[in-house]
Amino acid sequence: MSNHEPDEKELAEAQALARALDGDATEGAPQDALEAAALLRYGARPDLEPARKAQILADLLPRVARRRRHLRWWLLPIIAVPAAVVLLFASSIRRPALVAERPAMRSLPATPLSLLHAQRKATEGRPELLDAEMQKFRKTLFVTLSGSEERP
Repeated sequence: MSNHEPDEKELAEAQALARALDGDATEGAPQDALEAAALLRYGARPDLEPARKAQILADLLPRVARRRRHLRWWLLPIIAVPAAVVLLFASSIRRPALVAERPAMRSLPATPLSLLHAQRKATEGRPELLDAEMQKFRKTLFVTLSGSEERP
């Protein structure tokens, strides 16, 4: 709570609230003061007539329904965005059990220089060495991929 002295506007609002609490709704009273006075006045006496209760309920229900409708539109992104972030994060985490089940990657053998020379000669019109060099390279490649010393 602050210790400052109230200014003219605050004093006028306080006087308007006091008049509204007494039942004298004047034009100078702010709307929030009138609403607060009505809540205090009707909250103090629970013996409200049924017709007045129905009138107040009929006045409040459309306001509450409108607020709930707006709340749903704001609630969707508030819930959907964090849920999407959680799903993306959960899907990007590597699970150690799944990583351990994968076979180890083998590096492929480098292309021998003799195969490259044979390919160059084949482009010049001399393809006789290319077939033999490709067969040697394929055998080396298949042995590496199978993981054994020789091809079965």
